[in-house]
Formats: sequence, structure tokens, C-alpha cells
Amino acid sequence: MIHPTCFVSKSAKIGEAVYAYPMCNIDKNVEIGAGTLLNNSVTISHDNHIGKCCYLSPSVTISGFVKIGNCSFLGTGSIISNNISIGENVIIGIGSVVLKDIHDNHSTLGNPAKILKKRLNLV
Repeated sequence: MIHPTCFVSKSAKIGEAVYAYPMCNIDKNVEIGAGTLLNNSVTISHDNHIGKCCYLSPSVTISGFVKIGNCSFLGTGSIISNNISIGENVIIGIGSVVLKDIHDNHSTLGNPAKILKKRLNLV
């Protein structure tokens, strides 16, 4: 389900049951896995792969050549730099700026984002 105010490149590949809320921008050669939700004003630049069942909060910005693993959560206003790999089940806190790869099952927070010793709680 893609809101009519979204821009979606013709070369983007979007899986089943993906929801894109208003004003999202999905650039060329982007792949989005099934069950992923893009909240308001998410920008996904070129040549990215977003896994299945991810949640991208409002105003998330993802630069080019980024890979995000399944079931990851990106907090409001987070920014992912170019050529970054984010593992599965990762939580990125609100307003974080990710400049380095994040491995599976980690939480990050800050600008620049730092890996936390204790996992963030989404409840």
C-alpha cells in the first residue's frame, strides 16, 4: 500500500504488504522486503536494500548503497550514511546518525551513533 503522495522510482522493487505513508521518496534500484513499514516522509536514496518486516519511523533518511537486515527499527529522524550495513534486529535510536556498520541484535544511539551495552526497549 503506497500513499499517492509518495515518489517511487520505476526501478524500485517493493515486496508484499509494504506500507508507505505520505511523502515518502523511494529512489532508483531500491529493494524493500515484505511487511516493511515506511512512516511519514521517509527518504530512501538509490541502490539500497531494506529487509523484511522493518520499521522506518518518520523522517528517516537513508543514503546510497545501504543494506538493512530483517526486523530492524530506525527511530524518528535517524540518518544512515552511504555504504553502511545494518544487521538484523537492530534498533537505531531517535535522531541517530549512523556512520559505521551495525551488527545483528545491537542498539545504537547518538550523533555519531554508538553501540549501546544494553539493548534499547521499544515499549
